[in-house]
Amino acid sequence: MQIILLLIALLVCQVAADNKAIFEKVDNAIKLAKEQIAALHKEWEVDKYPNFLKSCFMHKSSWEILKYKYLDRLLQSIMTQKPQKFVASFSGSSVTAGHDSFFNDSTPVVLGTMMKTSFQAMDIDFESRNVALGNNPCVPYDVCIKYFAGLDADIVHWEQNYFCDGRSAMETFVRQAMTIPTKPVVVFSESNTGHWQEDQCKNGPHVLTAAEKKLLGMTPIELVSEGNKDEYHRAWGFVSGISKLYHGAAIQTFQHEKHTDYACLGPYIKKWMLGAASWHPSVIAHRLRASHHAYFWLLIYVDALEELKKLLEHRSPDAALKDVRHHADSLYRPMPAETKHRSFFVDNMTCHTDYQPRSIQSASLKSLVLTGLASEEAVTSFDAAGAGWHFIIYENIVDKALIQRSKEKGYLDFKYLMYASDNAGPLSLKLDIERPGPVFICQTPGIWGSLPKGFSKLWEAPLEVLINFNVDNAAKGYVYDKEKAVKNSMTHHEHDLELCGQLKTADGKTDYPAGHHVLTLVPKEKAHLIFAWLLHT
Repeated sequence: MQIILLLIALLVCQVAADNKAIFEKVDNAIKLAKEQIAALHKEWEVDKYPNFLKSCFMHKSSWEILKYKYLDRLLQSIMTQKPQKFVASFSGSSVTAGHDSFFNDSTPVVLGTMMKTSFQAMDIDFESRNVALGNNPCVPYDVCIKYFAGLDADIVHWEQNYFCDGRSAMETFVRQAMTIPTKPVVVFSESNTGHWQEDQCKNGPHVLTAAEKKLLGMTPIELVSEGNKDEYHRAWGFVSGISKLYHGAAIQTFQHEKHTDYACLGPYIKKWMLGAASWHPSVIAHRLRASHHAYFWLLIYVDALEELKKLLEHRSPDAALKDVRHHADSLYRPMPAETKHRSFFVDNMTCHTDYQPRSIQSASLKSLVLTGLASEEAVTSFDAAGAGWHFIIYENIVDKALIQRSKEKGYLDFKYLMYASDNAGPLSLKLDIERPGPVFICQTPGIWGSLPKGFSKLWEAPLEVLINFNVDNAAKGYVYDKEKAVKNSMTHHEHDLELCGQLKTADGKTDYPAGHHVLTLVPKEKAHLIFAWLLHT
């Protein structure tokens, strides 16, 4: 028995010796992360203006799930001795896209600089990916989140209060995000950033209230799970109503309003909105939003690093990884089979669009076209007419100089689309359905709700929608079979489908069979149409 105990002791000592270099590396990462947290604390003078701490809410299980995602990546880096990647994908509106500021001043870019150093110390590249688009309603964008966020996303961020706060699209977003293989953490971030005019300044100096002193005395987990419930319920009533159903999504929320109590005091400067419209963050407001995310995500990262040291005290990295994944699996719960709110969409929708930026480039709508697209040489302007549908950036319709100005500021968001003008003729595309389900065709949004002059909404336009079923080996140049083509109608529900029309068969069915089909759109009566998305199962 003594020999066995001695062998165990020797094994433990050997593991500790083997892990010594790892511990030194982890200690350095902890030091760097704490230095960044301290720098944020100092920059925003949190001891004097504690409402900075009111910016985040999550349940304890959400904290744990992100911590174990970090641990998994840390252990993979140690075991493989190869660089790893941790991806936070930021979807959203022009707020997140950075409009009015330069792209490099946008929240995701600034956040990336705050997170990178301590992750690089563990050979992990923290990629903060900006996939937001300006003037972009929630449907179909939220339905297609995996194509924008990417199949490698570890965190998926939503910011679209201006478009669909409190609507079923938010639940759809969660469900579609949960079909991403990496099981990402879902983050909701408030679109509005508290702001003020110079005549709305608070009188200083600020005296800490009892509530603020209480905030400063809380542990980080107490703060996010208990101390910030009031802000959570103010900003996220709809999310609070569904979060328990989606435990596995590890939902976090961020609120960006409470600093208005300190208008013109300390770091919350008088010219807070310099260079930005009231609905967009200014440069300093982008930095505040990024700081809110970085502060709490780094606190969780430090927790993960300290847990990593404990795990490696008496076991090898591969044994620790097994324990981490077992515990992570116990925290993750699959989503319920049924939605709480009505949805026209099913889980794991297939999407095709040419909008940018998107992570999955192969999901191109244009790449499905078999025939009917005008030659590249013919695509000279939005006013081009004649045979064929034209492929163009939507922003050219609004202001031809807008694209150049956008590129000068570094913006990535452009809405590529196909449009039909006079005599465009039919457009045929592949429609490969993997499992029975609904089919949607969608347009772009208008400017302040209005399409360009002379254009009709897809579901109101004189448009014939035809499908040739079970067409094998349809290739470029394919001409649809008029005799065998089946006519379909289209329905629209303003609040649920937004930019989309749902196809319906002649006998009223909305589930289309699996198979290799061809979809053909035939404009009538010189119709002017925009076609930007195709969704199916």
